[in-house]
Amino acid sequence: MHQIPPTPEILVPRLGEYLVQQGYIRADNLKQALAYQREEQNNGRGILLGDALMELKMIDRPILNQAITEQILQLRQGLADTYHHLESRVQERTAELQEALRKLSELDRLKANFIANLSHELRTPLLHIQGYIEMLATESPGLLNEEQKSALQASQPAIGQLAGLIDDLIQFSVAQRDEVSLPTAP
Repeated sequence: MHQIPPTPEILVPRLGEYLVQQGYIRADNLKQALAYQREEQNNGRGILLGDALMELKMIDRPILNQAITEQILQLRQGLADTYHHLESRVQERTAELQEALRKLSELDRLKANFIANLSHELRTPLLHIQGYIEMLATESPGLLNEEQKSALQASQPAIGQLAGLIDDLIQFSVAQRDEVSLPTAP
């Protein structure tokens, strides 16, 4: 089979339809040229549609070149339009992601502040309670009966456990603030 040489015509799809739409040839000319092209391919001579049209004297080289150039320019413009559309969408998505990141960073900051404030607000009164219980346990304000001593002894481990939980919460908030940082640059 004959090898078709590289030519700009192979870059444009549906050249025949374009030639008909632009009025360079009629629809019956296209049918005749397509039949001629098939016949030549069956004879082992592969030719392009433009060559078939020129051999049948339905179009000349300058008109064919003009039509091919017009189509290539349209394809190029379509590609440029698509590129600009995609570039615009990328910019929109980047802006959306930056806004989401900003909101996430703000929420992270608010969470850290909440945990820090909450742990401080819990720890301060707990220290007062713990101090008063220790003072009562040493019987500084006065002697305690056995029932009172038993109640104080039962409350001391619970207060210690609560103090440990608050300390864990404080350590967690510090670890979160120090370890997890979100990059703000795109």
